[in-house]
Amino acid sequence: GSLERLVRFARIVGYRSSLKRVQAELMRLSATDELTGVVNRRTLLVILEKQLSLSARKAEELSVIFCDLDGLKAVNDKNGRPTGDEFIKEACAALIGCLRESDTLGRLDGDEFIIVLPDCDALGAKLIDDRIEPAITEANAEARGRPFVISISRGIASISELGLESAGRRQQALIELADGRMYEAKRARKAANPQ
Repeated sequence: GSLERLVRFARIVGYRSSLKRVQAELMRLSATDELTGVVNRRTLLVILEKQLSLSARKAEELSVIFCDLDGLKAVNDKNGRPTGDEFIKEACAALIGCLRESDTLGRLDGDEFIIVLPDCDALGAKLIDDRIEPAITEANAEARGRPFVISISRGIASISELGLESAGRRQQALIELADGRMYEAKRARKAANPQ
């Protein structure tokens, strides 16, 4: 009797422990982008909203950098999706290496990423953004012979730039402002290097 109960109890403890591990893994998988390991769109937007609320409560600045991988479609078309996936992963690795511990990189869509920079004004965001180009150059130099060159267009926006009319839609307004600046940077890059 008591040995049987002890065995049952041990099995229940084992099952619960396994269940907790599975639940933790499911939580991790539901929050991250499968390809890159950075946070996915849903988690990114939740983090950004929480950081916006925190910055308003503490009267601290918050900035974002909107990133778009240049030429991903051409890489996919010319070399196939597995090579495009490598392009995305290597670009992410270069971005992650530029961030502070408090920053969050998330994948918004296929070739679009957002970096959330808490307690960071426009000048601080520019300093972080200035680290990205050398990191990309280094990543490209280290991987000679691969069929692509990493290039990322970026746009910075800070919460202090938004007007009072944006208060109810701060998240969307911040993303739109950074996205617009990213497109300006992309156009300027194309104009400087017509092909």
